[in-house]
Amino acid sequence: MAEHFGITSLVSSNGDIQESDSDEEADMCEFIRAAVAAGKFKETGEMDNLNDSFIGKINCAGSPS
Repeated sequence: MAEHFGITSLVSSNGDIQESDSDEEADMCEFIRAAVAAGKFKETGEMDNLNDSFIGKINCAGSPS
């Protein structure tokens, strides 16, 4: 993530910056939170106030689109 996107830290489910991977949290979730916190998805809004229309666009594997 650092090399390709300039994101150097992960973000926990509590919204805290963390320097290393947490064994208790899914890596993909840590990556997405870090990207949102770094402003890589402009349409999301702020980390503590996500845009509802962006949240509605999130699909999980195996869920109907």
